[in-house]
Amino acid sequence: MDQRIEVADAPPRGVGHAEPVSCVTAVVRAGRPGFASGDQGGTILFWDPATGRPVGEPIAAHDGWITGLAFAGGVLISADDDAIRRFDPDTGRPVGEPLSVAGGGRLAATGSLVAAVTDGHLRVWDAPSGAVVEDMPLPRRAVLHAFALFDGRPVALTADEPDRELFPDADADMRLVTIWDVAAATPLLPPHLTPEDRGVGAFAEVAGRFMAVHSTDAFSGDEWTDLYEAGHLHLRDLATGERVATREREAGWINEIEVAVVHGRPIAFIAAEEGVEAWDLERDTRAAPDVEGLLGSVSCVAVTDVDGVTFVAAGDNDGGVDIRPHAA
Repeated sequence: MDQRIEVADAPPRGVGHAEPVSCVTAVVRAGRPGFASGDQGGTILFWDPATGRPVGEPIAAHDGWITGLAFAGGVLISADDDAIRRFDPDTGRPVGEPLSVAGGGRLAATGSLVAAVTDGHLRVWDAPSGAVVEDMPLPRRAVLHAFALFDGRPVALTADEPDRELFPDADADMRLVTIWDVAAATPLLPPHLTPEDRGVGAFAEVAGRFMAVHSTDAFSGDEWTDLYEAGHLHLRDLATGERVATREREAGWINEIEVAVVHGRPIAFIAAEEGVEAWDLERDTRAAPDVEGLLGSVSCVAVTDVDGVTFVAAGDNDGGVDIRPHAA
């Protein structure tokens, strides 16, 4: 039987964005944990988890769709199709020159490092200084979905069009998901196909093992191996490649996965079309938080801790950001 994580009633929602919310990230602003959200009009808002309302002044960060937000080394980083920019979350002012003027798509961060796919390369920067730490050419145009350090080495999860030599029968809407050893510029594990156009994922440490949490399944040789719908979730050991667990879901396509430690347990928070779910990665149990406050389908999710309380922020396609505390 699934063990559910109860979610307290949501605080009143703020006015939110005038455009659909495209991304949300945890930040530290004025010394306090909170959230930042970006929309398809180029605006960034900051949010107070305790009230669920916007705080401070918006940032007119881009002229169009914000494709990625990340917080690294005390700096807020945002991307659109034309540039990757840095901002001081306390003042909203730009920090230095853009990291890239070729656009960045999705962003992912760990510690003081931020990663993006730009100009055909997967690049990693030190966010405060803007210095390039890694620069890995990609074989094809790809979307970055996750970035972390595995045994001190940078690893990344990308999705792109299938390699027709490896997968000659792949449909046009499928995506090839690759977990990269960025420093070596080689796949850490054999690539996998997903039967839809997202292939999202995240990294997590589960019971002392470093795992990839992703929405694909394996292709082996010339035959499919237990191909699930991409709405299902899989847990794979990066050291061995073993698929440790599979979670069958019925809540729509996955748009984003965020992993956080809640009361000592790694929890995968899933932004799906029909709401936000939580999967206990160690106990292999699922929770489905109440997301009735969301007006549109859920596009993104982020998690932060405030004074020992875990807050989850979910952005939707109607311009709303719903923030709720999770209580185990």
